[in-house]
Amino acid sequence: MDAAAQVTSVVEPWYAEKKAYEELVDFSAGFNAKNKFNVLVFWANPSIIATFPLLSTIARSQFSGLPHEATSERTFSFSGRTCSDLRASMAIEQVCAHVLANAALKHRPVTAAQIKGEYASKRTAKKRKEAESAIGSGAAGL
Repeated sequence: MDAAAQVTSVVEPWYAEKKAYEELVDFSAGFNAKNKFNVLVFWANPSIIATFPLLSTIARSQFSGLPHEATSERTFSFSGRTCSDLRASMAIEQVCAHVLANAALKHRPVTAAQIKGEYASKRTAKKRKEAESAIGSGAAGL
């Protein structure tokens, strides 16, 4: 079986569900006891799950997240611990890098090489800026 046939066999169910969903006219399965439409009630309905197994799985995972402030509170808390009196001499770029690295560990993997590369590029940029200012101040004295 060639690659195009493999892709087609994987994608076909998605297209079939998408087309069936676009043709759906009866959304009565999504009304709750208070007669208001609720997207979670709609996608949790057994008949909808049977009709759209792929779409219902994605929809339930996307719409079931509860909005809350825990992530931002956690970030501010970590920032406060990072900016302690013992670390008062840290540059703002270092503080930002620490906070971002901490947040990234929870959401996406960051390797030590990426962090080291970020620090190296910042050091290079700082040295370049210092050299340019030294050249500029030397030229101004002429």
